Amino acid sequence: MIVCFLDVRSWLKHLRLHKYEEFFVRLTYDEMMNLTDEHLKSCNITDGARKKILSNIDKLKERSNFLKQQLSCIDNGQIDLDDLIKKLEDLSYTPIRTNELEMKNNSNEDLPKLIIELLEKSKQN
Repeated sequence: MIVCFLDVRSWLKHLRLHKYEEFFVRLTYDEMMNLTDEHLKSCNITDGARKKILSNIDKLKERSNFLKQQLSCIDNGQIDLDDLIKKLEDLSYTPIRTNELEMKNNSNEDLPKLIIELLEKSKQN
């Protein structure tokens, strides 16, 4: 499955890396999440852009943990809803795995499910 073009475009634009859009739209989600410095370098991506891309891919990999942590904070009554909304807005600019079968096989990364759960819990508090 190819990464959704609009998700990647929004994410890259948000990062001010939109000139690399053509490179990313040819990747599957898993290929994008497993990019290495060597691969980016072989595609003639500049040093600064490589560093920024890899740093932000690391952040993508942490989204699930972040959402689970926020769920725990809600359970403990320690949540700043304004901060949570800002972070969810930032997350909305990121590419998300959308293939249902792939999400079932990677249940740790079912971001839509975690987001909905987080919104439901925050609404109750």
